[in-house]
Amino acid sequence: MRKSLIFLATMTIFNLAASELSESGYLYQLNNQDGRGTSIYYNHRSDQYEFKTGDSKALYYRRDFQRLLKRELILLPDQDQEQVIVTMTSHAKTREIELKQRANEGKVALSKEQINKLSTSAKKRIEKASMARRGFVSLSDLTGFRINLENSNDNALNGIFWDTGITNCDSEIEGDDRGETFGVKLEAAIDYKNMTITIRRHDKVYGRLIQRDGDEYNHRSIKCKGDGHVQEITKNIDDNRTLQESLNIANTELEIVYGFDNEVYAKVIARYKEMDDQAGLALNLQDKYHGMIKDAGANIILYDYVDHLEKRSGAELYIEGGRIFSYDVIENIRIEAIPYFGYNVSTLGSDQRMVEIGGELKAVFFSTTPSSEKFGRWQVRVYGSKRFYEDDMQGDSIGGDISASFRIGRKSFVTILIGVEQNDDRFQREYGHAEYERNGKFDLNHFFSVQFEKRTNFLMD
Repeated sequence: MRKSLIFLATMTIFNLAASELSESGYLYQLNNQDGRGTSIYYNHRSDQYEFKTGDSKALYYRRDFQRLLKRELILLPDQDQEQVIVTMTSHAKTREIELKQRANEGKVALSKEQINKLSTSAKKRIEKASMARRGFVSLSDLTGFRINLENSNDNALNGIFWDTGITNCDSEIEGDDRGETFGVKLEAAIDYKNMTITIRRHDKVYGRLIQRDGDEYNHRSIKCKGDGHVQEITKNIDDNRTLQESLNIANTELEIVYGFDNEVYAKVIARYKEMDDQAGLALNLQDKYHGMIKDAGANIILYDYVDHLEKRSGAELYIEGGRIFSYDVIENIRIEAIPYFGYNVSTLGSDQRMVEIGGELKAVFFSTTPSSEKFGRWQVRVYGSKRFYEDDMQGDSIGGDISASFRIGRKSFVTILIGVEQNDDRFQREYGHAEYERNGKFDLNHFFSVQFEKRTNFLMD
């Protein structure tokens, strides 16, 4: 029964688009199994399309038919979507020509080749709009919101392989809390058609062992199981905690990214930065995590964070511009290259003011399963950047990640990301120099994030 209704709707679309352009009428009708009908109706007097599903409806001017497709296509059965794109494109474009040439005798119709060309263009724009929602996205219509939680550590998955005995402390994927050792990021974003607004809190902590003399300290040498290197540590006699100097950098940010029609984007980040050696979200979470693992019976180190720095705080403004180059390799695979240039202004001093040049290359694999609309199911990305600071220091980073998105509702998605990054920058060198002297490189940072995305539709006309 459902198949026959879908077939009837498709035939109605075709006949109306081909021969009844001057009249009002339905381009699409479907009686859903739950009794909530879905339809697209054209009103020739107002020159508008009415999209109706259940008790809700939205109006779109004919010239904005592509916006209707971008917003509402997800609500239609998968097997109907391509035909609706073809029909809407044909109807809107042919109607435009008819209105312009009404004085001429007869009605003008597009050829099959023209319809196919316009339909293909419309489908590509819709797919790009779906991708844009995940990255550089326009100040008019609200398209959705996202919440993302990310954790980083110099040990893969926060060292669970080490804790369970699968790997040892000198494995390639295991760090030793020297240099950049732990981070946490929480962000919420609102996506518009060409713009994204994001609020973010990002903390990360650096660490290095120190030596102290005195009767209140106990000195020990620890031999690693991997390459046999020895670490000299100093512990407090009273609480058996290891002395460590740490730096917690906390960034509270408001980010606005605006995408222009020519695939150029502009990004502005207003940031409040705090630098502390005694407190901070990442530092406190690391301490509590180590304590929890210790209480569970694992042999893990606990730190006494030694006061060695004056607290610093200040405002920063980061401005970035870039260009998105995209190429559809085949129907379901897109390659994107994004070079960019940025500049950071800071009240904290010349060691925080810098110019940045970077870029990323990613491949997006779209879903074509019958149960979901076309969206970026998998994404593989590599990236890198070079930073030039005002005080003549330089830094760079290179990394890669892979992510997978899963549809959990009509308009809801969960995305899981894992990645690694090699960072060679000011504080990485300052706090991770022992690691570099021993291995000739810094530890990799391992990332894991979970993102929830909800897409929405609002009547804006």
